[in-house]
Amino acid sequence: MLDKSIYDLTYTVVDIETTGMSPEKGARIVEIAAVRIGEGLRLKKEDTFYSLINPEVTIPYSAFRIHKISNELTKNAPTLEPVLKAFIEYAKDTVIVGQNISFDYSFLSYYANYYGLNFHNYYIIDTIKVVKKIAPKLKRYNLDSLINYFGLWEIVDVGYRHRADYDVMATALIFIRAITIMEHHNDNIKLIDLL
Repeated sequence: MLDKSIYDLTYTVVDIETTGMSPEKGARIVEIAAVRIGEGLRLKKEDTFYSLINPEVTIPYSAFRIHKISNELTKNAPTLEPVLKAFIEYAKDTVIVGQNISFDYSFLSYYANYYGLNFHNYYIIDTIKVVKKIAPKLKRYNLDSLINYFGLWEIVDVGYRHRADYDVMATALIFIRAITIMEHHNDNIKLIDLL
């Protein structure tokens, strides 16, 4: 798979929102969103995954202040285990992509392990690493900076910044735009070039 052209692969772009920074310290997932990028790097806006999640703990104000997800909003949402099972099925046989993906992946893999779910053997691409290949001198690589850099504020028209559905769509567009720019310098990009 590492030698496959990036155009021959299917990607799952994912974003989560949480109650804190570390699952090892008890932080929980409160929202997950994903969108598919199909072969040929085609964004498939109709092929999405989304759920609020009842974290079964009080959402701290410090987290609410960022993503505006409250206990009231999540009280009737499903708990994590069935959502995570469904997400793993959705992401099966794809390459996982995310903005600062190590954060999201740490939560997904931690809780998959906690529930005894098989969440292994994925190739993972971080959009920050990809953008650094084409814009090594940017001052910041956070999502807001990359949305600005690629001029995406008016294109990403769903939800609000720091909500998973908005952030995942912005991340998908950043990934596609960055690859398009890379392509001008190397027309035979393979998966291994992005890892």
